[in-house]
Amino acid sequence: MRFRATRHPVGQDAAEGFPNSNGEGLLVACPSRMVIVTSTVVDKRPQTKPLAVFLDFEGTLNDVVGSGRLYARDFVSWARGVYPIDASVWAAALTKAMEGVFRNQVAAARHPETWPGYATYRRRELTLWAQDLFREAGLTVPGDREALEMALRLEDEVPSKMAPLPGALELISALADHNGRQLFIASGAPSSYTKQCLQSASVLIHFARVLGPDVVDTLKTGPEYYRRAFQITGRSPDQCVVVDDSPSPLAWALETGARAVVAVGKAATEVQGVWEREAAAHPGSARAENLIRASGLSEVPAILERLEA
Repeated sequence: MRFRATRHPVGQDAAEGFPNSNGEGLLVACPSRMVIVTSTVVDKRPQTKPLAVFLDFEGTLNDVVGSGRLYARDFVSWARGVYPIDASVWAAALTKAMEGVFRNQVAAARHPETWPGYATYRRRELTLWAQDLFREAGLTVPGDREALEMALRLEDEVPSKMAPLPGALELISALADHNGRQLFIASGAPSSYTKQCLQSASVLIHFARVLGPDVVDTLKTGPEYYRRAFQITGRSPDQCVVVDDSPSPLAWALETGARAVVAVGKAATEVQGVWEREAAAHPGSARAENLIRASGLSEVPAILERLEA
């Protein structure tokens, strides 16, 4: 973005101009004083009003640790009713099995050339999870077919629950009451899991669609995830705003041409680095301008209102 400034006289001091925080003027730094001067934006690219908001789920709306504890409690209660093993054994087995899931996800992200399609990947993931679970619990490990059937049955009998982060439910409610703008979930977790969580908090009804890797048929590991998400929902990237708590998804969203908002404080330092890299690599570009920082979820509705003005 370039500025044409109308400066009030500041003597003969040399001055440098930078956009101030609200973009309405220049903060002029000179040896003797700091002054705000009026400015006119030049070469500012037109912005499309946002018609779709894509909220991340894990870490943005949902406390992953808290939700995991709720699931562990419910799972152990269910498992002890079927297999009379000590609760501590089941809890430890569940932890180990989930660690295996995370390792497999990391491996899949590092080797996209081996990607078999999400349906195949998910079936294998559930099969290995159930087999690890029984192995760690000291029980006979089921075969692939039996393990998959058991994992799918568990999804229904032990539904996941949401542990909302502060301000998450209020944000969903605020964004859902807007005419003409749709609200979506764009998560790295399977849509069935996310739907269960949202339903447990009675907020699933507010979303036009819940997207996960099963819906877009790719892991949330690059810009292709968002390209497919936007295509599925019938929106062009410039009509979309992505809200996430992690630097990488924000950069991927920017790469597609969407706008991106970070709204969780714990990622602020990392996101500052992303913003600086974007600004350095694409000076004055729409991509650099499209990364918007917020100190918390409560600021997101106001940011969207400004984008629509």
